[in-house]
Amino acid sequence: MRLVRLALLGALLAAAAPACTSEGGAGFFIVHNQSPEEGCVIPSDVNSLFISVGKIDVQASGGYLFTPVVQSLFQTSETGDVDHVIFVQGADVTLTSSGESLGSFRQMFSGSIFPNATTSFGFEIVPHDTLVEIGDGSVRAEIKMFGTADGEDIDAEPYFYNIDVCDGCLSETLSTCDIPEGYPVQTGGACQLLQDGFVTCCEDETLGVTVCPAPDSSGA
Repeated sequence: MRLVRLALLGALLAAAAPACTSEGGAGFFIVHNQSPEEGCVIPSDVNSLFISVGKIDVQASGGYLFTPVVQSLFQTSETGDVDHVIFVQGADVTLTSSGESLGSFRQMFSGSIFPNATTSFGFEIVPHDTLVEIGDGSVRAEIKMFGTADGEDIDAEPYFYNIDVCDGCLSETLSTCDIPEGYPVQTGGACQLLQDGFVTCCEDETLGVTVCPAPDSSGA
């Protein structure tokens, strides 16, 4: 699985001053879970395609990778005495399944968000061991991102995300890689094959290996 390299977009704080947050204390929020593009590139445009409910196969190579676009609630300072850049430090994740707690953990990563702007992130919210424990079912994640702005701690509004978990439902393996032209070969998810996408595999009789995804059947 490729990991997204997230560039640090902010500069050092020019001055330490109390942060101006929205009512309730949240300074930024998760807009939605972006649909990664080829190469596991995560768009930062809020108008890009997004995933409302996740899906992952327990046979995936890793846990569920969450790829949100996050927006700042700050406006640019009119006086210029503070820059209101949010320096994201990580997220606290709490998991439940069928109303029962599966525990909580903290993911540490970094990135920054300029005032009234957006940034995309990528981090795991359901470990692979937890997926295996669930088997066929679903999991609900509560995600609370956190960081600093203008020298003060700052939190994002909590975001809730549901993921369907299955065992062997996101792939098919054809008995041969000599695939008829026009067969609908599917390539799986952009970040890992068995997440948010179906993949067609095939058995290479010459090499004696399984090929995933299968070769393009278009003849191109």
